[in-house]
Amino acid sequence: EVEANFGRAADGPGHAFTALNTACLSDGALIVVPDGAIVAAPVHLVFLAAGSGARVMAHPRVLIVAGVNSQVSIVESYGAIGTDGYLTNAVTEILAADGAVVHHDRVQRESVPSFHVGGLFLRASRDANIVCTSITFGGSLVRNDVTAVLDGEGAGCTLNGLYLGDGA
Repeated sequence: EVEANFGRAADGPGHAFTALNTACLSDGALIVVPDGAIVAAPVHLVFLAAGSGARVMAHPRVLIVAGVNSQVSIVESYGAIGTDGYLTNAVTEILAADGAVVHHDRVQRESVPSFHVGGLFLRASRDANIVCTSITFGGSLVRNDVTAVLDGEGAGCTLNGLYLGDGA
């Protein structure tokens, strides 16, 4: 699945942080939902940065492949243990086959001195529906890029976002 689908949604020029994520990739998650499967409970992925006083850079990658007429809800949480500064450069690819329904939530609670750059790449096939919500609570610099491709008749995508600023 990784070999067949990695980079299918996150391809093309102009995404320097995605290229950096690919070059430095060492950790991530692969979620494959078979054709016709309905995943009843949300899948929760937790990514925690744990600095040791030195500047740290993490490049997590998530690949979600939803089969024909499948349904899944996924929550990605990003946070920190401690208050050190660091960079999180996260990339998520969602590939929804014909008739698939994917709900994706990203909750970002990075530490105050941190930086978070997120890339979300979606590809919805015929009659597929992807709903994404991004909630941001922390970080000195936060950027969320979204690229959505509706790759078939009846494909749909809903993008929701909430940012709560605090301090400087």
